[in-house]
Amino acid sequence: MERLMELEEYAEYIRKAVKASLPDHLAESKVSIVYGKYWYAHLEIELPWSDTPVCFQLTFDYREYLSMERPPEFTIAEILNNPKLYPGPIDFPHMDTTDFDHVKSRIVARIISSRLQNEKVLKDRPVKYLDGPKLAVVWEFLSPFLCYDRYERIARMPVTYDMLDEWGVSITELEKIAMKNTQLLRPAKVKYINLPSEEKENEEDYQTEEDCKTDKIVVVTNQGEIDGATVLTYPGMRGKLTGMIGSDVVIIPFSIHKCFAVAKEELGSYILDNLICDVEKPEAGTSDFLSDNILEYTPDGRLIPVMTIQ
Repeated sequence: MERLMELEEYAEYIRKAVKASLPDHLAESKVSIVYGKYWYAHLEIELPWSDTPVCFQLTFDYREYLSMERPPEFTIAEILNNPKLYPGPIDFPHMDTTDFDHVKSRIVARIISSRLQNEKVLKDRPVKYLDGPKLAVVWEFLSPFLCYDRYERIARMPVTYDMLDEWGVSITELEKIAMKNTQLLRPAKVKYINLPSEEKENEEDYQTEEDCKTDKIVVVTNQGEIDGATVLTYPGMRGKLTGMIGSDVVIIPFSIHKCFAVAKEELGSYILDNLICDVEKPEAGTSDFLSDNILEYTPDGRLIPVMTIQ
């Protein structure tokens, strides 16, 4: 088991990661840790437009880290995406995308369906197709704010072929940069799911959380539970999921936001049938729908289809 960090080590780890990943307009900002009594610590960032530093409490996060409930990367991502660090929302239509050094830290990846409903989304932009399960990896800019239009759709700005030509950057370089950013800004969140057992099919029968917990199904998403299916492509994810479940896994990827890892031995079992019936499945043909295939990892970490759910 990896040794847990002391408070000072933990706080310094957070400070260095935040300092190294600040956007250009904050690159020269002073980032420091202030300590107090009883495990008290907070991180301060001195903003160029304010005399008052922005403070982030670390004490409670550290306690959750000690209990193995919260990796430090979650705290780092929350700090880097906090609106207090930005003078205003990024205005996508006026964003200067010609300056690659300025925008490269905001490029992230996401997985979508490569089927007909996304034909316009995939046009004129670099795409990495996962041919077997008919999925596509695309790249776009992540705003520090979630921007919505009047139809409650997330406003997105894609990375296009014209941008790559302007920057002189290859798709391979783009993919490498985006994977690093995505893991940092959208860290993985995986947890066991609670489902009814055959003996306790009614919710009122439950006495404790353990009554309905199963270690055969894991929810796979990211901290914000937006575009969480991309977590499936993170390095080491196959090993993490098989370690949690204790056997080979298959993936049920109904939604671009949240997927499920299930013990492969449970294919066709009550648990899997119950999950397929009960989870919220986006309507096929909508932008949130990902796939009706059950997938599995190859030994080298690729996703391939096993069967189609009717």
